[in-house]
Amino acid sequence: MTFKTKIFLWFLAATAILIFDVMFVYKSFIRLADTKKALIETNTTIDRLSDVISSLKDVQSSQRGYIITGT
Repeated sequence: MTFKTKIFLWFLAATAILIFDVMFVYKSFIRLADTKKALIETNTTIDRLSDVISSLKDVQSSQRGYIITGT
């Protein structure tokens, strides 16, 4: 093999590795974005459920007050 051929093959190998790395990073960013969306949805659901629990506690407390006082 000539020197030019060896240089070309090394350049080709380096380019292939670089392309692979770029694809890997891109897929990682896509996964990161999906995970962020899922995390936001989960936090929203938790906040809504906390509000529901708070409302149920208020209703329960009001019911007790009504039963005790009769008004």
